[in-house]
Amino acid sequence: MLATVTDLVLRYPTAFSFWLQAMDLAIGPTYQIALILPEDETSGTPLIDHILKTYRPGTVFVRSKFPPLEGSPGLLADRPLLNDQPTVYLCQAFTCLRPTNDLSQLQLDLP
Repeated sequence: MLATVTDLVLRYPTAFSFWLQAMDLAIGPTYQIALILPEDETSGTPLIDHILKTYRPGTVFVRSKFPPLEGSPGLLADRPLLNDQPTVYLCQAFTCLRPTNDLSQLQLDLP
């Protein structure tokens, strides 16, 4: 589908913003951020605010209470809480860095 609109996108890029986003995701790299929350979902608000404060093209962000519901995205599978606190997993190609719940250690300077 992307190949069929390439010529038009190149001529009229502002008319094809969603197609350009699809192209960006197809070309990559793609990053994934999984946020696992304890029952008190509001405790994750500082982490959520930190993650969402910047536009991050090429990044998929999912969040769920622990344990995730059956049928949740695979990115949430086998992601336990760290010290029973909201926990962030930063991944690329489904390979994740060490989980963290310390806002000062959360490295989100993705390209």
